[in-house]
Amino acid sequence: MQEAKNTDPVRQREQYLEREQARLRSQMDRLLTAYKEELLTLEQLREHMPALRKQKQAVESELQSLRTAAQAESLCLRVLDTVTEFGRRLQGNADQLDITARRKIIRLLVKEILVGADTIIIRHSIPLANSSPHSADSTPPGLPDRGFSDCVRGVPVG
Repeated sequence: MQEAKNTDPVRQREQYLEREQARLRSQMDRLLTAYKEELLTLEQLREHMPALRKQKQAVESELQSLRTAAQAESLCLRVLDTVTEFGRRLQGNADQLDITARRKIIRLLVKEILVGADTIIIRHSIPLANSSPHSADSTPPGLPDRGFSDCVRGVPVG
C-alpha cells in the first residue's frame, strides 16, 4: 500500500512541491542573511524578493489545491464504499422484502416521474456509473428541469 502511494503521480507532485517550497524558503532566508551581512543592498533585496514570494505563493496554492483534491477523492471513495455496501445489503435482503417494503424503498429513491409525449423521465437520487452528469440539455423541451439525475427512456407511441 505504501509503495502504491509513493508511485502515485499526485503524491510525487506533492512531494516535489514540498521540496520546491523548502528550496524557496531557503533562498529567501539566504537573501535576508546576505542583506543583514551587508553583502546585498536594499535595492538588490527588493529586486529579488518579489519574484521569490510570487513563486512561493504559486507553489503553496498548487499544494493546497492538490491536498484539497486528495481529501475530496478520499471522501468520494468512502461514500462509494458506503453505497456499495448498502447496495449489497439491499440486494441480499430484496428477496425477503414484501411488496410494501419494496414500494417504500422505491419512494425513497425516486424523486419524480415525468411523462412527455414520447418519453418517460425518472428523476432519482441514484448516481449511475454509465451516465453523464445531469445537464439542462438532457431535459426534453416542455418538461421542467428540477436538477435531479435523469433516467430517460423512449416510450413507443400508439
